Amino acid sequence: MKSKAPLRILIITTLILSLSSCIVEKEDKRQEYQEHLLAQASVVPGSSIEESTIEEVIAGDIGFSTLKSIVESTNFIETFDTSKPFTIFAPINTAFNKFPKATIQKLIDNGDTERLSKILNCHIIPDQISEEAIKEAIKTNKGSVHLKTLGDTKLIATLKRNTIFLIDKQGNGGRLITTDVKTANGYIHTIDGVMMPKE
Repeated sequence: MKSKAPLRILIITTLILSLSSCIVEKEDKRQEYQEHLLAQASVVPGSSIEESTIEEVIAGDIGFSTLKSIVESTNFIETFDTSKPFTIFAPINTAFNKFPKATIQKLIDNGDTERLSKILNCHIIPDQISEEAIKEAIKTNKGSVHLKTLGDTKLIATLKRNTIFLIDKQGNGGRLITTDVKTANGYIHTIDGVMMPKE
């Protein structure tokens, strides 16, 4: 009987550790999922936030906290504050998780506004463009279309199962999640990837 006791303790301990690990993993996934939803809580498909600007929507949604930090650390608040309309493919927080965590934060901490501005430029079209307009352009151009961004970067837009996917010059990709959010100064389309400038 005594020889079996340590074995039982070992088995119980292993089960407890495995259970704890599963709980932590599930909690991480739950938090990521909630963050994904938070980014869409105030950004509903086809919704209209006519009195709010693009930067106000980004600043007011916890799901865009990383994007908000980048916008605030550059001069893009002034850029958006014009009479010209814009379309932004706004990466949600989880989109930035595809990169080493320190990559973006290091740029912010170091005040590298030039590099951060180039990254933001890859997500902004200097005009209003709806989801339907992008889809029509893709179909007209036989499966893909180049979208020219504010920083002269060309993103390739394609369709997969009626969902728009964007690819940058480095091969980074992302799909549009929430689309056609009309603000006072343009459209917001949320995206689960981060577009990067060509090195």
